[in-house]
Amino acid sequence: MDHIRKIGQFYTRNIMKSIGVFLFIGILYVIFHQDGWFPNEEMYRISQTAYVYAVPLLIAYECGTAIGNIHGGILAVLGVCGFLTANTETGMFGAMVCGPAGGWIWNQVNGYIEKKIPSGIQMLIRNLSLAIGGAVLAGLGFYAAAPLIDAFDAVLFCGVSILVENKLTGLLSLVIEPAKVFFFNNLMNHGILVPLGMSQVQEMGSSVLFLLESNPGPGLGILTALYLRKKQERNDYAAAMFVQGVGGIHEVYFPYILSNLRLLVPLILGGMAGGFWFAYMQCGLQGAVSPGSVLIIVMMAGKRGWTVFAGILLSAAVSFAGSMILTSGKKADSENVEKEAERGGNAVRMEHHENRERKDELMYIQTIGFVCDGGMGSSAMGAALFRRVLQEQQIEGIEVKAYASDLIPKEIDLLVCQKDFCQIRAGWQDDQRIYVVENFVNKEGYEQLAEKLKGGD
Repeated sequence: MDHIRKIGQFYTRNIMKSIGVFLFIGILYVIFHQDGWFPNEEMYRISQTAYVYAVPLLIAYECGTAIGNIHGGILAVLGVCGFLTANTETGMFGAMVCGPAGGWIWNQVNGYIEKKIPSGIQMLIRNLSLAIGGAVLAGLGFYAAAPLIDAFDAVLFCGVSILVENKLTGLLSLVIEPAKVFFFNNLMNHGILVPLGMSQVQEMGSSVLFLLESNPGPGLGILTALYLRKKQERNDYAAAMFVQGVGGIHEVYFPYILSNLRLLVPLILGGMAGGFWFAYMQCGLQGAVSPGSVLIIVMMAGKRGWTVFAGILLSAAVSFAGSMILTSGKKADSENVEKEAERGGNAVRMEHHENRERKDELMYIQTIGFVCDGGMGSSAMGAALFRRVLQEQQIEGIEVKAYASDLIPKEIDLLVCQKDFCQIRAGWQDDQRIYVVENFVNKEGYEQLAEKLKGGD
């Protein structure tokens, strides 16, 4: 499972760099398609050129560069040319194959060149190797991989299409919603739904699949219910609702579900309600949505924005109702409230693992890393909030950055992560100091940490 999560993180980091291109395609489609606000055939064709060629080539380059530097990225791009020549619809899958493959191949070739080839001709051999390797990878893509991916894509597309045609798309929430909560949200969206959704755009003009993982309704419903049930924590829930609904950072509600897995039921039901609504009302988007903000989703929906918005509200209403039922009269809640009150209203703790006795060394910390699955969403938000706290308390000389959980530099002095994510990621806790927070929008917890940094609590 950890290997699958790491694969999802790799693709997420590199696909997220091209999210602006996805939005570019979607916006041009919404505005200039023949059914758009201002139909314009030439501008529409620009969006299709970007979809067919720019997106897969950019993603292949980013993935290849991440593994094999610039030459690995170039080799990956050359490989994708084979896929695009065979069938333009396999471009995205080709990018996901050729990106890592090109980077890995170049690492092997370059390592051999540095060890075995005289320095005077290394540049020549590198260029020749790049050309030959690109030809081989492109040939394999054209004659071998593209047909296999075509068949695999057809099977997946057929299965999803059956659900879409029979207005049963909501059943996908049985997999999507639990996967999101257990931090597989990026893999589900960018690894499966986005590539399939882009194929559907070519066939049908839009795709309901872009609305499933990105739908903020189920999470908003649960956060609203918790806001009403837990009065002592309303500030945290209100902040989480804004960040998730408007900002589109869904990770902020994952810890609340993991701390009470019964809430998975209303979460799934909310997702199913939205999925069935989107299918029945024939809703769809022209491009991938990231982050999953209500504002971005409605904008990307074009003229059907209000219909999509109604589906989001329906999802929120269903998950809200289920959450209110499940959280009614829970004794555990009152016990938690009492414990929180005793601790000053915060659920923050320090984990030192092998270094528990060195709490006084907090005053010497110079680098702090906020950690989440991809390092671009909730952790980046938490890092920004903590930097403001440090500024307010006039604490200088501390570098604060966000990191993906599998890309944490060894020299980081202190990690900050959400409680449930920390428990899942037990493997990288052994030799690092961890500051655990209930969620990344808890400013009071950051103020406590700032006090520890000033005085070495």
